[in-house]
Amino acid sequence: MCLQITGGTRLVGTVPVSGSKNGALALMAAAMLPAGESVLRGVPRIADIEILRSLMAAVGVASEWTDRHTLVIAGGRLEEGPPPTELARKMRASYYLMGPLLGRLGRARVGLPGGCSIGARPIDLHFRAFEALGARTGIEAGEAWAEAVRLRGADMTLVGPFGSSVGATINALLAACVTPGVSRIFGAAQEPEVWAVAAFLNRAGARIAGAGTATVEVEGVSRLHPVTYDVPGDRIEAGTCLLAGAATGGDVRVEGIAPWTLDGLPRLLTKMGCACAVESGAVRVMAPDRLRAVEAVTGPFPALATDIQPVLVAALCRAAGDSLVEERVFDGRFGYTRELERLGAQIRVAGGTTALISGVPALSGAPMAGTDLRATAALIVGALAAEGESTVEGLHFLDRGYEGLETKLAGLGARVRRTGSPVPVQL
Repeated sequence: MCLQITGGTRLVGTVPVSGSKNGALALMAAAMLPAGESVLRGVPRIADIEILRSLMAAVGVASEWTDRHTLVIAGGRLEEGPPPTELARKMRASYYLMGPLLGRLGRARVGLPGGCSIGARPIDLHFRAFEALGARTGIEAGEAWAEAVRLRGADMTLVGPFGSSVGATINALLAACVTPGVSRIFGAAQEPEVWAVAAFLNRAGARIAGAGTATVEVEGVSRLHPVTYDVPGDRIEAGTCLLAGAATGGDVRVEGIAPWTLDGLPRLLTKMGCACAVESGAVRVMAPDRLRAVEAVTGPFPALATDIQPVLVAALCRAAGDSLVEERVFDGRFGYTRELERLGAQIRVAGGTTALISGVPALSGAPMAGTDLRATAALIVGALAAEGESTVEGLHFLDRGYEGLETKLAGLGARVRRTGSPVPVQL
């Protein structure tokens, strides 16, 4: 199965974004804590959601779709026992099971999480949070575990060599919000997903203050009640569509997104020569025929999101001049650039963390294969900006995080179609 893309067409129009992949996964884990049925609206229908549903079911938490994007989760019925290791290996977010399990049962065990191969993503900061709360932790036979005789609120610092950890911060919130006493998280991640989880938990009766800042205070409560919550729009999907518009010299408006979640991307697009209009719940980019070269550095929010970096590099392949993109979150994220070079792009990677993109006047279509979720999206954007026919394989990666991306791009005028039989989610 692959995408066949005929590039060289300006993308024009308005596109709605789906609910946030990263936000929905974390909110599903949060919905494990309240006793009763919580409702999440705007959940994207993607492979990662189905994998997490199966992992949750393995520890006693049932969920059911009531319509295309509404998921009802019967939380509070956690059971001891590790979820299937082979499922945990399919995505990184499987570690979100540990916080609710530890907080409610005093013990947690999951298969070591997997996901995209984009560099080192250790679980040590998660362990640091659990150990601060009084748990012992370890790795044994391919599984991560944590257990405690008695959890208690505590201070913790969750900053590693690449900055704050979104996953560790969220796991700390999930465990601490039902742990007696007061916990303070220093060096907390400030990403919108952290804010969304804290907002959900507070609506359910938790006492969390400071989410979205570097210091978060959590006063543990004994019980949470079920709530209904809207998953925020996917900021990475929004950025992908905006950069696709920019790469093709187009005029694209994305709606259903809070502009503040875009990590300054509108400002960067302006530096690239685009005109940007920021509205309430929408952002529009109007691009010139050829973009300007820029320098960009990824980092924890509010810096440029690492997940948007591959798509940015693809958009810069035709920019006038030399662009420099530095990756400061993951140490193995530039492998996809070899595929973009098939289009005629000129990219030199130094030290695995810096890419120099020398813009060329034109790209030409070529066959390419994605190796991870965001890399596959980047190849699609590169193909849209190239003249002629391209094919992009690796759609099983794409389907982990984008719901119907090719359909949305086609709605903007892209000449793109999926060929071959859909591959079912392997559970």
